[in-house]
Amino acid sequence: MNPQSSLTLPKSYPLLLQDIKTRIRESQIKAALAVNQDFASIGGSAVKLLSVRGLKSGEVG
Repeated sequence: MNPQSSLTLPKSYPLLLQDIKTRIRESQIKAALAVNQDFASIGGSAVKLLSVRGLKSGEVG
């Protein structure tokens, strides 16, 4: 017996599956953008700290 022949999916299944995939992808993109924003913020803070500490110790410029 062919296992596929005993499985009947609703006609709306492909649309449901596509909707789920789209939602997952959108969530992945939002997460990636949030991480990138955090890294940019951390990077900016690091540059400020290095600049300030370097200026105080006379090592920069």
